Amino acid sequence: MTSAGLSSEIILAKIASSPCEFDTSTESLKSLKAAKVPNTVILAMVKAATSDRPTTETPQAVLRVNCQSLSKVPLLPAPGDPRFIKQVGYGTDVYVLSEQDLWIKVRTVDGTIGFLSTVPWVTTVLLSGA
Repeated sequence: MTSAGLSSEIILAKIASSPCEFDTSTESLKSLKAAKVPNTVILAMVKAATSDRPTTETPQAVLRVNCQSLSKVPLLPAPGDPRFIKQVGYGTDVYVLSEQDLWIKVRTVDGTIGFLSTVPWVTTVLLSGA
């Protein structure tokens, strides 16, 4: 959108009002900077990747998180990402949005969206859904 001549304000408003999943890897951030994307826009993209913004995705099921060896497990912004959004405690109910390999994309009851690893410590109990 920057190359199309749109102002930072318009781009920031679009990011704030849309469901987004940005690639915020180091290489992608370098590419954005090389393309002269303003820092304010890049920062908004990074923040959007970990935001608590509501999603339009329909939950497939409701699961209860059971931790085999921990009282809490990390909710991550992306599969394998070393950062965590928050910790999900034993017995927490989450809405399943999708599953991919050993990861489950979930929405917590407060609307936070992230990924839980099913290995090595998380097992889930299906409460409802397919």
